[in-house]
Amino acid sequence: MKQPHVCILTTAHPTDDVRVRHKMAASFLGAGFKVSWLGRDHAFFDPDSKNSTEIEFHLVNSGTGRTGRVLSRYRLAGEARAMQDVDVFYAPEPDSAALAAKVARRSGARVIFDIHEVFHTYMLDRWLHGMELSMVRRAVWNFVNRTCSKCDLVVGTCTPTLAPYRDACKQAMVVRNCAPRWFADVPPADIAAPTRKTFSIMHGKSDLGRGTLLVIRALGLVAKHAPHVRVVMFDRFGGEDDPARQQFWQYADKAGVRSMIELRQGVPIEEMPDLLRSCDVGMIAYDRNMGVDTLANRPFEYMAVGLPILAPVYGKALSTVIKTEDCGVLVDFEDPANVADGILQLVSNADRTREMGENARSSFLLRHNWEVEVAPLLEHVERWSRDA
Repeated sequence: MKQPHVCILTTAHPTDDVRVRHKMAASFLGAGFKVSWLGRDHAFFDPDSKNSTEIEFHLVNSGTGRTGRVLSRYRLAGEARAMQDVDVFYAPEPDSAALAAKVARRSGARVIFDIHEVFHTYMLDRWLHGMELSMVRRAVWNFVNRTCSKCDLVVGTCTPTLAPYRDACKQAMVVRNCAPRWFADVPPADIAAPTRKTFSIMHGKSDLGRGTLLVIRALGLVAKHAPHVRVVMFDRFGGEDDPARQQFWQYADKAGVRSMIELRQGVPIEEMPDLLRSCDVGMIAYDRNMGVDTLANRPFEYMAVGLPILAPVYGKALSTVIKTEDCGVLVDFEDPANVADGILQLVSNADRTREMGENARSSFLLRHNWEVEVAPLLEHVERWSRDA
């Protein structure tokens, strides 16, 4: 059988992206495929990082921001047409998928479009800043559906994310954003250990959105009952003069919870398991605008190290996993009092919290790891190669 050549064609994803680089590209390589990467030259590209020598990189310099993304399409189009012997283009954005489909019509390559978000709703909200503009939303929906119809396979991170576009797809499958099995190589978290003076909850990236400010309000309600609770956040702000940073701390001071927040620097993905296992609970704080139809990768990272999950009750895909595996507590992340109740439930019932953490880890190893999840996609590409 011919070794398939998979070209990752991306207009936006950086070369260290977790799903595209550390999961998809790594899995293609692990399956024995040739892998090339055609994308933008991000400043933090490290040619010596893991798998860099095994991937053939073709990076174009197109500037930054939205203007840079538009310019990159023209330069990437020329590079894509010049690529030799590509069997499959893998594209993780609508514009890169549309470009891949156009190039593939001439070359005979197959196209995989990997959908990470519902583009015409909350994804578009980031651009429209809350404006409705229904005609724009309809146009985006039409564009994504047309793109899906031109691709050989459309992949979605969960069923709700894929659902708005599925009817337009020739073939579709869900490949959830599970963590790789090596995430569970560390010992499980020692939840509520007697030697710990604090009860730590991993929140993830700090932001003035994504539920962060509501979590701060919930902490204000928790403080009087469990002042030893700490919420760990990765510092996403700029320097000390960043207005967003100042607003964040003003909000925390108003709630009286500055001492309950650990704002720390991020770590490479290889170090994440050890950091997570130093916590007691993992949190997904998305509101309804972002949390209903999405399934992030972080819940599976929490599960891998044995952390129970505090998550939105309205998250269609995630709540199903938590209920089925009995591995967490579901609350309304638009209601600070309900979030506070969920935190206190986990803090005050250590045995039950540990049990949910054990359920999380065991179900991750059996059903919810990346190797199990990506296997059907790899088999699909291999079948194309056999039929060529």
